[in-house]
Amino acid sequence: MFANGDRLSGKLSQATHESVKFVGDVTKVVTLQWTDIQEIDLGKRTLCVVGKATPGTGTPNNFKLDKAIIRVEGKYVTITSGSDRHRFPIEDLLSAVPQATGGGEPISKQSVIQGWGGTLQSQDTLTSSTQDQYQVGASVHVARATQSDKAFAYRITNVNLYGNYGEAKKPNASPVITEVYEGGVQEDVYMTDNDDALGNRKYGGARLVGVTDFYHNLSLGLNLEQAYGFGLAWDGQSGKEGYGRQKYGLNADLRYIGEDLYAPGTAQKLAAANLGQNYQIRFTVVKGKSIILAENGSVIPAFDNSHALQARGIASFTVPVTPNLSIGVQEVDDYLRNAPPTSKQNYSSLQFKVAYTFGAASQPK
Repeated sequence: MFANGDRLSGKLSQATHESVKFVGDVTKVVTLQWTDIQEIDLGKRTLCVVGKATPGTGTPNNFKLDKAIIRVEGKYVTITSGSDRHRFPIEDLLSAVPQATGGGEPISKQSVIQGWGGTLQSQDTLTSSTQDQYQVGASVHVARATQSDKAFAYRITNVNLYGNYGEAKKPNASPVITEVYEGGVQEDVYMTDNDDALGNRKYGGARLVGVTDFYHNLSLGLNLEQAYGFGLAWDGQSGKEGYGRQKYGLNADLRYIGEDLYAPGTAQKLAAANLGQNYQIRFTVVKGKSIILAENGSVIPAFDNSHALQARGIASFTVPVTPNLSIGVQEVDDYLRNAPPTSKQNYSSLQFKVAYTFGAASQPK
């Protein structure tokens, strides 16, 4: 059913956020725009849907519906089957394929290598004034969510890797080299059901968190750090979709930290706590894409060494270019109070970034 009341009979081939491919009984294969469509009724066929993750949660809109009906409501699409209802922005639709035409296995039976999505990102700076300085960096984040919406059965696995190399030169002085390497794995287990009465996945809620990571920062004199911990986190949101939508969260965990510092420092084994928070606000621009202003921070005090204090703050401003490509800037500040005396305690960097999201669980926490 088109927006102007016309009808076209045939079969849906595939739909994405960009267009709909339809095999008409008379027209054969045609490519349609969402703005021209009012409704698509799949009859008795099963529809497999893969949607972009909800920003800040890693929660993908992946589901399967029998006898599905797709309705277009402005910039949103609603997919229903009986009492099941899923509604999200058209720009978040990665793929909708009838199973009978090669949609593949139901999402609930995906193998362990399926269902992953993430973000590839570059972070670079270039300065030329009293000194010549450059930094090049890149990061990758991938995530995978289980298909169950039930408490303690709904889990998200996050994997993060980050690297940065820089060099600063002053006249008649040796160059200063900066190297930062970081990686980690986090497992989130949600303590509440993650869907509402209409079957839509809800954002946030309370969750258990397990984390392990490593951190290597030559600019702070920190050769190697490994951490293992577990704790609690909570995420919430307010405001309407698009302009003014705010998301925020708190997290706390207990962790073991092993540090191997350069001389004259000494290796340490610490029991510590990690306290963190995050906040973002979205501003809708053309075609429903959003500019995002976000910040997050954490502080890690050690119980058995009052001098061993770590802190990190990140503020970012992101502007979308396409549904999957964005550009922006971010300020990253790291502080290590027990860095060796010959090393800096604080390291700050302003970075220009280009990010590309892919797959089902495309947004980093």
